[in-house]
Amino acid sequence: MLHKIFFFFFLFLAFLLSSFSQTQDAGLWSSLTIEKEFTKKISVSLSEEFRFNENITELGSFFTDAGIAFKLNGDIKVSGCYRLISKKPLENYYSIRHRIYVDLALRKKIKKLTPGLRIRIQEQQADIYSSDEGIIPEWYLRPKVALRYNMKGKWASYLSSEWFYHVSKKMLDNFRFTVGVERKITGNLDLDLFFLHQQEVNVKNPTYDYIWGIGLNYSL
Repeated sequence: MLHKIFFFFFLFLAFLLSSFSQTQDAGLWSSLTIEKEFTKKISVSLSEEFRFNENITELGSFFTDAGIAFKLNGDIKVSGCYRLISKKPLENYYSIRHRIYVDLALRKKIKKLTPGLRIRIQEQQADIYSSDEGIIPEWYLRPKVALRYNMKGKWASYLSSEWFYHVSKKMLDNFRFTVGVERKITGNLDLDLFFLHQQEVNVKNPTYDYIWGIGLNYSL
């Protein structure tokens, strides 16, 4: 009974966010991730993601993400990734962006609950060869807190909150709140379904995004 209450609370919260906020856009994020574990402490991953905006009528961005992760012990993991991004601004073309980020993640399983904390340091450059400012890196610090609940059977539910701190400007300019469920389809394949609310802060005319997402994660 508890896992059903937990799940429907997530759906109700997503409905409230989409009903009472100043919605500007709806989106859909879809991804496929392949992960290979070489040892119990070292793994690599490759992801491809497509993000649709303008009420899911336009491919706003797509990217390829490659990374390596190291488990320091059962609870702490360090990872580093490179992401090649094609993002469509207001003009009708795709801007090329290069992103490098490092994550420090801590998770601790307590019976059916797993709280987690992740700290991400991110550096990104956009339009290096076509913009005078392309060689200037943009730095972000992105803390994220999450809570996962393992339900009966092959289901799990989770919620998370993430903040974007612009290091150069010394200010928060964005935050995300996510609720979702995961389903183990086979021993190697997991399905992730989520709803994400994203909002700019400390800027004029902030944007509000309401995004549905689907992801497949395959372990080799």
